[in-house]
Amino acid sequence: MFPEWAKQWGCLQSVQALLKAANYPFGLGRQGSIHEHGEKFRAMVLKEQYIKKGPYCSNFIKTSKYEWWNFVPKSLFHLFRQIANFYFLIIAILQTIPDISPLQPFSAWVPLLFVLSVSMIREGSEDIRRHRSDRRTNSQKTRVLRDQTWVETRWLDVQVGDIIQVLGRESVPADLILLQSSTSDGKCFIQTASLDGETNLKPRSVLPQAVDMNNNQLVGLRFETEEPRGSLEDFDARLYLPTASSPEERYPVTIENFLPRESYLRHVDWILGAVVFTGHDTRVMKGQAPPPQKLSAMDRMVNRLVLSMMMFQACVCATLAFLNFAWHERNRDGWYLDDGLFEFKLEDYATLTFWSYVLLMNTMIPISLLVSIEMVKFVQALFIGWDIQMMYIETDRSGGATKRWASWSTSTLNEELGQVRYVFSDKTGTLTTNMMEFRACTVGKRRYGMGGEESTFTPMPRTYSDDQRRGARPMGNPPGL
Repeated sequence: MFPEWAKQWGCLQSVQALLKAANYPFGLGRQGSIHEHGEKFRAMVLKEQYIKKGPYCSNFIKTSKYEWWNFVPKSLFHLFRQIANFYFLIIAILQTIPDISPLQPFSAWVPLLFVLSVSMIREGSEDIRRHRSDRRTNSQKTRVLRDQTWVETRWLDVQVGDIIQVLGRESVPADLILLQSSTSDGKCFIQTASLDGETNLKPRSVLPQAVDMNNNQLVGLRFETEEPRGSLEDFDARLYLPTASSPEERYPVTIENFLPRESYLRHVDWILGAVVFTGHDTRVMKGQAPPPQKLSAMDRMVNRLVLSMMMFQACVCATLAFLNFAWHERNRDGWYLDDGLFEFKLEDYATLTFWSYVLLMNTMIPISLLVSIEMVKFVQALFIGWDIQMMYIETDRSGGATKRWASWSTSTLNEELGQVRYVFSDKTGTLTTNMMEFRACTVGKRRYGMGGEESTFTPMPRTYSDDQRRGARPMGNPPGL
């Protein structure tokens, strides 16, 4: 199909030369090109060598919120979204003004810095866990075809156009087009519970045109794929092959030939796949929103309470400042008040007095409340991970057992779990993971099961709905019976 000299080249320049030699007007680096029918597409050629700097994004993923250089400003911005923190920041700033502050500045700065430090340590520890999780995911191993040899490599080194081999019960490292399978019918099954919550297995089929090709023939296959997006329901691509009747025959590639990243293989020993999307271009990453900075219901309630107390405090301070203004207006000529306070206008002095009362009454909003909330949330998250009643044992096909403990990604929403009263599910598989044990059945009016006992079973009288009483057939009877 292609010249032998071109098949042995794996660098980007050789692939582009291969396309040009075959009179293909597309290059490996062309993204967002417009097809003759108007839709956007990406051109891809299968290769067997590593390109140091390819045209598409790498397979590296990042789910953490912070980096070392933006942790402090981003975390402080999130913390000062809470009105209480912002309030105590204003109090601390006011205490640095000698004309209005009757207190030492450290009495406000020390508690505030302690609260912020505890919150930032909690946020930092949670984000370190995300970085470690990303590092484990990016460092997982898979097998990639390099120079006609299967080489074990890390997930982050997988590139668009690579041919990879995935073994049964392994996770798919990138979005793939299924080329070959170990089964005789060219089928495999995938589990996408980590993507869409569906625990039922989904069948996938190999491309009929590639099922009998060897590794050497797979190298150089050309595809056109749609632009990356987050939908798991459909997939549109095309495979181009020369035939006896046409120099370039187009074959469709659909969702039935597509394996999304982080799905798990089932009921198959191995598969070969062509990498079409990597990293943040994959379906699972496109469908994820950036990690949000969430406020729990309790945080929002605390914000409302603090705002109400601030308004009440402002009214009290304004009343006291007005009374102070009235008293000084009446006693302006008092000889014992000649202490330099009236260098200001009386109205300005009343304003300074208002802020002095604000500082004196800042304990109306207890800063210890924030410390307690932060500590309780963090310790409660640790207990969630230690709870033995939330641990289950997962067994694999070989009979091995693995303990799965409850995990948490953020401790800011712990109290939301205690407010869940009902769980609505569209089917039982969502709650049971389709792993149900036989309990009983009824055959010929006899019930079997329930500890091996056999007993006579009397059917319950048939019930009718309102529609059936108006002449419809009884529920449960198929048409014609």
